[in-house]
Amino acid sequence: MKKIILLLMMLTFAAGASAQSQNDGTFSFIVQHDGTLCITRYQESSSTTVNVPETLDGKMVTKIGTGAFSGCRAQKIVLPDTVAEIGNSAFAGCPRLKEAPIPEFAVSIGSYAFENCTAMQTAVIPDSVTEIGDFAFSGCTVLTAVTLPEEITEIGSYAFRNCIALSEISLPETLTAVSEGMLQHCKSLQTVSLPDSVTEIGAYAFAECVSLSSVSMSQTVESIGASVFAKCYALTNISLPFQIPEIPDSAFEDCVALEAIDIPNLVTSIGNHAFTGCRSLTKVILPDSVTRIGNSAFSYCDRLRTIEIPASVTEIGKSILYRCPMPVIRGEDGSAIHRYATKNKIHFEAK
Repeated sequence: MKKIILLLMMLTFAAGASAQSQNDGTFSFIVQHDGTLCITRYQESSSTTVNVPETLDGKMVTKIGTGAFSGCRAQKIVLPDTVAEIGNSAFAGCPRLKEAPIPEFAVSIGSYAFENCTAMQTAVIPDSVTEIGDFAFSGCTVLTAVTLPEEITEIGSYAFRNCIALSEISLPETLTAVSEGMLQHCKSLQTVSLPDSVTEIGAYAFAECVSLSSVSMSQTVESIGASVFAKCYALTNISLPFQIPEIPDSAFEDCVALEAIDIPNLVTSIGNHAFTGCRSLTKVILPDSVTRIGNSAFSYCDRLRTIEIPASVTEIGKSILYRCPMPVIRGEDGSAIHRYATKNKIHFEAK
């Protein structure tokens, strides 16, 4: 029994020792379970270029660990093709890094990996990458071009948020969802074309893309999230997929140039503030499928003159036409919207 206990202690010590940090004077690293190395920290130097070797201490480098180069002031970092994984915050806040160092056979890019790399102009992501983590390139304010691999399956939430110089991005056919806030506040983005593979668009996905004037999306999209196009000031029209069940809260809030909107026939709910501040809308027709209109849904629509609301609407929020100067509600006599118009002294016309 004592021999067994001693053997277990020796094995535990050996496993612990393999994970202990080592240092060659330039890089700190640990040995992983498979015998390969993970770089855990780069020792800052005055060099403008950093070359990470394929091997250290005779072992292959396969991973750049969490925060390994965060805050590094080098202009260029070269990783070997042996690196398959770039960890969370690996290069976050590198103020002089001009190009994302992503090796040819990398598989994953961690969350916040290149966040706030404010000098980074290009990011070429190889075909081997299948996953990009949350906030991976968020705040890369001079990033103008991103090349995404054709086989990527997942792009994390807010991955390109605040990439204010990004003017175009091509999304691959393998992508099934545009994640929450993925391109939020990309204020130079002018057009977006979503592949047929996309079935879901998350909340804030394109919010504050103030130059976005054209969005092409397939009828395969089944849901859109809250504030998805909020503050897209240049968006003049959009064709919504027929399958979506609702216009969520603030979906088009402050889309000041939006001139027309066709609500699909399966929509049952118009969310709170869904069209607040759409100052160019002049007419809205709600389909018979709609049963609910949320609070302030069409408030501050300065030019809205006519809105047709079916008798199917039984739940009506507060101030749905607040600060709409001369609105006319068209509907059926005796309906809930007729009673709402009478109570709120809004002009009503029977259909």
